[in-house]
Amino acid sequence: MQSQGKSMMARTKTLNNPKFVIGDLVHIPSNVMLWAPTGDYSLNTESPAAGVVVDESSHLVTVFVNGRRMNANKNHVYPYKEVTNEGN
Repeated sequence: MQSQGKSMMARTKTLNNPKFVIGDLVHIPSNVMLWAPTGDYSLNTESPAAGVVVDESSHLVTVFVNGRRMNANKNHVYPYKEVTNEGN
């Protein structure tokens, strides 16, 4: 188990300025191409969806969505932002 934790930490540090954090919830708009890391399955989203980030590279993000690990162009996926009512 120890080595798995270290490899996860190493992956989060491979990018100098990551857009996503592993475990974060993301918004996937409609009409976004998603494909399996193995390349044997792909789809275009018909409606917006939510996913969880499992990995990130320079141009791709891997998300867990609808029970599958899927890749997406990271420019087409957006992190959910926390909304606070401070000052009201």
